[in-house]
Amino acid sequence: MVVIGLVIILIALVLGVAGVLGGTDTVRLDLGVGHVTMSASAVFLLGALALLLLVIGLGTMRVGFRRAREHRQDRRRVNRLSRELDKARHDAGMDQEKRTSDDVVEDDTPRPI
Repeated sequence: MVVIGLVIILIALVLGVAGVLGGTDTVRLDLGVGHVTMSASAVFLLGALALLLLVIGLGTMRVGFRRAREHRQDRRRVNRLSRELDKARHDAGMDQEKRTSDDVVEDDTPRPI
């Protein structure tokens, strides 16, 4: 996988250099409210910048989604543990009440343990 990644990076670098150095023609971009004239190399670099911003935005969203998922999982885990603790406390309280009622006989004489 590392080798494939390096090959892709090298191809991107070669295409980038070819795009910047090979574009000597001028291009007129119509923006609706006006127009901009620039070299083909500048248009190529603007496209590369737009792609870079897109990749950064997608990466940021991915990190945000991962953190939100982890937060939801943590919240579920805490809720589950809280329910288990409440149940354990309730069961312990019931056992304590049972032991207390078993320790005293009808004539209020404590039983030996």
